[in-house]
Amino acid sequence: MSGSPQVCSRVRVYKATMASTFICRISNAAGAAATGVSDFQRFRHEIDLYGSGIWDNTHKNAMKVGDVIGFITGPDCEETTFYTMTTVLPLEFRQENNWNTAAYSNTSTGDVNHREVIRLAPLTEVGVKDWKVLRTSLGYSPIYVPRGATRMKGVTLAALSP
Repeated sequence: MSGSPQVCSRVRVYKATMASTFICRISNAAGAAATGVSDFQRFRHEIDLYGSGIWDNTHKNAMKVGDVIGFITGPDCEETTFYTMTTVLPLEFRQENNWNTAAYSNTSTGDVNHREVIRLAPLTEVGVKDWKVLRTSLGYSPIYVPRGATRMKGVTLAALSP
């Protein structure tokens, strides 16, 4: 029976992966962290102008297209805004745009040249959240504030939506 379609007797089902959610505090501390603040201000300016902005991936390039990241800002960590990762740009983009080659915080993370440059778009449907209220509602300690970009285990986009 040449030419007839073959029917596969096995169907392989792949489990769809859910988007991961990350959280990152933009510290108001002086010193190395101040660079993170100025980069976040530039990122927000790009959002205002173009509807999306560039950022760098986690230290292990763990974020994937479709993942969500929230940035905690403000002097008292009161404001958290969420974005979704839409694109990965080539590493050359970092050098072409004079991005930092050093870590943004006082934690020892070393060189950041290996980090992917990513494009993020706002998740307006989530809105702005108060970090102190959000962390408690998600089961985190009332005093928890992340250091660097941290995966929020078990937190889905649905848990963030109003």
